[in-house]
Amino acid sequence: KEFSRYCLDRETLAEFREQLATADAPRTLQDKVSDLSLLVSKIEERLGTTYVDSEGHLALLASQIKHSELMKSAEIYIDGFESFTAREYEIITELMKHGNRVTVVLPMESDLSGHADHELFFNPVRTSMKLREIARNEAVDIEEGIHMGQPLRFKNDELCHFENEFEKYPPK
Repeated sequence: KEFSRYCLDRETLAEFREQLATADAPRTLQDKVSDLSLLVSKIEERLGTTYVDSEGHLALLASQIKHSELMKSAEIYIDGFESFTAREYEIITELMKHGNRVTVVLPMESDLSGHADHELFFNPVRTSMKLREIARNEAVDIEEGIHMGQPLRFKNDELCHFENEFEKYPPK
């Protein structure tokens, strides 16, 4: 399942193994990729093409989006995520290419913060950058980002206090 989630098959692992050998990567890393490649080969031999897990359904979805007439007029909203797997990016790419409009909501303060891996919004900022890169590569128009100054989702005093005091020490 994990191999499928990250779009890893025996061909991809074989290419990666060759790249590691060419780059003179540490032997332990090359051996680990060889072991993974052997595992994937044995899994594929054993299961063949008849077994499809949930990740296989996602691969099928990604390949069929371009054939959907409904998708051409669809406005798609993606909310509740901070990051995506390789397979999910594959689906989002197809949605961007073939959908009318794709809106992705990410929990972050702005594009100007969260670039260091220790920052609170690092993952969503990295996801935003990756989605923008995909859109540019696929020649998909990118609308101006909207950043909500005030949270509209939660009206709870305790959560507001927690959010305001999160990075302050000592808290009030």
